Amino acid sequence: MSISIANFDLASIASLSLGALIGAATSWAISNYFFHRETRAEQIADQIKVGLQNALFPILYPSFFDPEKALSISPEQPLPEDTDIPHAEYVIFGARSVVSGQKIDVLIKLRDSGFDLVTAVGVSLRDHRGNSIEILPIGLGYVRAAFRTFSDDLVGVHKLTIALKDLGSHSKSGPNKNVQTFKFVIEQGGYDDQRYKKS
Repeated sequence: MSISIANFDLASIASLSLGALIGAATSWAISNYFFHRETRAEQIADQIKVGLQNALFPILYPSFFDPEKALSISPEQPLPEDTDIPHAEYVIFGARSVVSGQKIDVLIKLRDSGFDLVTAVGVSLRDHRGNSIEILPIGLGYVRAAFRTFSDDLVGVHKLTIALKDLGSHSKSGPNKNVQTFKFVIEQGGYDDQRYKKS
């Protein structure tokens, strides 16, 4: 009788060990498949890039970083917790107020910690009427665009829409996608500054 109990105890221990091993392997496989953690090199590269952005861009584009001359807007949606999902951190209009019949330079700060967002094909910008706006990548995660309002635009709240799609280099489920909107107000009044007249 003691032999069968010993065999039963050995079988229970083997079964428990095998179940724990299979559970751990399954958990590791799921975590590895769905989760990308930044390597130390990626973290350092991101810190260097942010430092260069903060140091250079206010010098190269001072009008965008003067709160008396520019309008900075955050997205309506919360920023993604997973920074490998491409997103725009903010949009800066090169004019403090937006009125109808105006052309405004826009600076957009993009981020993708996976470094696989190709701005030429992965970023789409649409104005408040749904028209596509051409973007110009200027480096270090920034793009510029020429935004226009029209003489018949209604006064009130409007939205700029940015759609982003990376290459999916760090995701086994395919490219990461994100759509963000940025609210701005078209104010009443015309704009007569010759620098921003429609051409």
